[in-house]
Amino acid sequence: MPVPVHQRRYRHRRRRRGAVPRILAELPENGAGPPPSDWTAHKLPSSVTDKLVVLVGPPGASPHAAIKLAESEGAERALAHEAEVLDLLSGDPRLEPWRALLPEVLAAGEIDGEPFLVESILPGVEASRLIAGGAASGAYLGPLATGIESLHRLTAAELEVGPAIMAAWVDEPLAILELHARRNGVGEPWQLRALDRLRGELHAPLLGRRLTASWIHGDYVPGNVLIDAATGTVSGIIDWELAATPCLPALDLVQLVLAARALSRRREYGEIVVEALDGAWTEHERAVLGWSTEPFEGDPSLSTLVLFAWLRHTASMLTKAAGYADNWLWQRSNLEATLAVLA
Repeated sequence: MPVPVHQRRYRHRRRRRGAVPRILAELPENGAGPPPSDWTAHKLPSSVTDKLVVLVGPPGASPHAAIKLAESEGAERALAHEAEVLDLLSGDPRLEPWRALLPEVLAAGEIDGEPFLVESILPGVEASRLIAGGAASGAYLGPLATGIESLHRLTAAELEVGPAIMAAWVDEPLAILELHARRNGVGEPWQLRALDRLRGELHAPLLGRRLTASWIHGDYVPGNVLIDAATGTVSGIIDWELAATPCLPALDLVQLVLAARALSRRREYGEIVVEALDGAWTEHERAVLGWSTEPFEGDPSLSTLVLFAWLRHTASMLTKAAGYADNWLWQRSNLEATLAVLA
């Protein structure tokens, strides 16, 4: 009799947790406190990805590190990419002293042929906890945007958007959405028409233009940003698995505004995108979005950038967590709602 999926995943997760002591034994000692080999697992943070994250540290103390283990092929690629990104950014001389916001990679490798990544724990409180706890999201948008704007500015370079760049920016994530639509039956014709229209709306204002591009975080949402509660400034930025270069820095800022609004209003991301396409923005949101649209002089428009951010976000959700592809409620609120506007 086949083992149910949730049981297989539970057993898989237990086996990966069993690798934690072996990983801790490989961590270098820093000369202060008990050696990592004596650390213990603290708790398992919730995650929407196919990754197991275990917080570890000395017994009775706060966590010192996060061990990340992959639970799917997509998660394996994400871990490898995140390790590569952090290595590149931490070694980039242009980013001193901004790189203090990056987690330090303490170890990376394989256990029983499966990859793992160990990162230092950064100080601060997740911005998502402050916003979800009742704090007005607008009050945090400016400081949060400033935290990533330095990365954009310090790595900026002008480029011409040719076919290869458009393929990476637009065509590849669109192919993920098209494949998903076709797998769900034969693919609703209106959905495929909507995706084709989206391709045209993104290609037209971007292809052939000279634009300023930079490194982007790629998933710059309040849950991935840490805030110093005393100063209200960004103290750390985590989860770099979707980082990319060269790309439009505006996407990080648009993603930040959309995700903060979804969190504060307790709405689905796709529902917020549909609302945003109507142009209803708060004063705080307009201030941050003004940074993102200023270089373009109206082309691409803000609505185009919103659709661009939605495309990247939705494609990443379908690839980094298998559960979303089969979740009809998520699809209706996040995928079909936006496609209906395009159709």
